[in-house]
Amino acid sequence: MALVNHDYPFEGELKIVAENGEPIEGVVVRVYAHTAFFAGELDTWIGETQTDINGHWVDPIDLADGQSWVVWFEKASMYGPRHIEITT
Repeated sequence: MALVNHDYPFEGELKIVAENGEPIEGVVVRVYAHTAFFAGELDTWIGETQTDINGHWVDPIDLADGQSWVVWFEKASMYGPRHIEITT
C-alpha cells in the first residue's frame, strides 16, 4: 500500500496553494480509480480528506501499489475543480 498525502511523491508536491503561493484551507481532496474517474463515476471515490490551514491534507489516503489514480481537488468558488493523475 502507498500512503498518499500532500508530500506524494515528493515533499509538498500535492500541497494546495493559491496562485500567489498562499495555502488554501478547506479544499476537498478525493482520490478515484483512474478508469472510474474517466468513465464519469464521480460518486465512487476511494478516499476523501480536506486541506488544513497550511494547504496540507488532514488525513493521508492508503492506495494499492502499482495502479493509476486521479486526485481531484475543489473548494467552491475558490479553487478548482482540478485533477492530477498519479501512479503508486
